Amino acid sequence: MTTAAVRSRKRPSRTTPDLAIEIRILISIIAKFNLRAMEQRLNEALPGMSVLQYGLLRRLADEPCTLSELSNHMLLTPSTLVPAVDKLEREGYLVRGKDPNDRRRAPLIVTEAGRRALQAIPPIHDDDAFIRSVEVLGTERAKRLRALLHQLLMAMTDDPALVEALLANRPERKCRG
Repeated sequence: MTTAAVRSRKRPSRTTPDLAIEIRILISIIAKFNLRAMEQRLNEALPGMSVLQYGLLRRLADEPCTLSELSNHMLLTPSTLVPAVDKLEREGYLVRGKDPNDRRRAPLIVTEAGRRALQAIPPIHDDDAFIRSVEVLGTERAKRLRALLHQLLMAMTDDPALVEALLANRPERKCRG
């Protein structure tokens, strides 16, 4: 191998960091547009409910979890979750339960009012901007994009099982609740 070839292998291409930055910016902008659309849907159905609160209710509707378990499942710190959980509790959408087998555990349980709130939020419709944008790509290109994003996500983590669990919209391990 020539000296130039060895040097080129050691030095990362300047193109890769530039591409990574541009991809990061594009993903951030897409995420912001999606967040804005979700906030609008929530505001129309349930004024005052945040996307985080909605996500918590959806997660807890399947199975009660403690704050710590939610933190692990949602990849958020407990200090981020506490204000949202407190507001949901004040609004009557969830209650802090008691675990008869472990007095230290306080599973969060969605109330009937919380279930009604979830039903009041319309599902994403075909006129959603993101759905329309994916349709413009066409099925084959959309599938390729999905595969590339999945590959990128898997390359970013040491815990592929957690990524797969998050993608499947299920916890990596069940809450004890």
